[in-house]
Amino acid sequence: MAANFPAEIAGPLRTLADHTIDVSSVFTGILVPGTTVGDRTAASLRRRLFGAATLADLPDNPRFIFTATNLHSGSLWRFSKLYMRDWQVGRVSKPKVPLAQVVAASAAFPPVLSPVTLEVDPAAWDVVETKPRGNIEPWPPRTIKLSDGGVYDNLGLQPVLQRCATILVSDGGGHISYEARVASDWARHLRRVLAVVDNQVRSLRKSNLIDEYRRGTFRGAYWGVRADMSAYLLDAAKPVTDALDAPVAATAELAAIGTRLAAMNEGTQERLINWGYAICDVVMRGMVEPADCPPHFPYRRGISV
Repeated sequence: MAANFPAEIAGPLRTLADHTIDVSSVFTGILVPGTTVGDRTAASLRRRLFGAATLADLPDNPRFIFTATNLHSGSLWRFSKLYMRDWQVGRVSKPKVPLAQVVAASAAFPPVLSPVTLEVDPAAWDVVETKPRGNIEPWPPRTIKLSDGGVYDNLGLQPVLQRCATILVSDGGGHISYEARVASDWARHLRRVLAVVDNQVRSLRKSNLIDEYRRGTFRGAYWGVRADMSAYLLDAAKPVTDALDAPVAATAELAAIGTRLAAMNEGTQERLINWGYAICDVVMRGMVEPADCPPHFPYRRGISV
């Protein structure tokens, strides 16, 4: 692990994880006139992590791409330093959108944190696609309603497919669980049906990704928060016999933690970071690049409680 990783990367993110953002953003966005949930989420991210930084402040290398879902077109919306675009709408080159708003849009999990409204100067569009049929005014649009990037592409694969020779995928997404009692009222029943649809899409994307690895379309590896490390040890192209200790009972407990912008205690933060470190290490050494086993976890408490 790089010596400056705790201070430069983990430290600021862990400070953010000390605070609950979603609850206050939802209530303030609903109850206070003139603001939205998306506005409040972006404001919290700006205050606690990103400051006044914009897409223009990102480095040229490595190239960062953030994705969201354009609820108007149903397509993927991409943010980067070079441009932001939707293939059905058009492109804006060198956008100066605040990073806090970009991340708020990318993490706008429906229904509570979605949508985030992006304002676009009509003169900023340098490429405009053909106007769709129907009474659509103005064109190109001046506002874009965005939702979580995972609504369209939960693994964030679209921007890199057919462009990269090596694709590494880290999946922190949840998984639908067995429900003994299925609600019959329309609201809860609809929520369950949508969860099943979402789970199916996620499963298909993962399955297709693994098939592409096996076919040799590109090299790389996939690992997920719900992984059983022992299965990776057995399936690895290059067997790994010296993995860090990650008992499946402990990692399953960590995988069950809800995906929220909510405060997380120090111990849980460190155990999650350790689990991500351990599974990434095994998959990278077994599937991509042989290396020595790291001497210890980033945080000494390990993975188990």
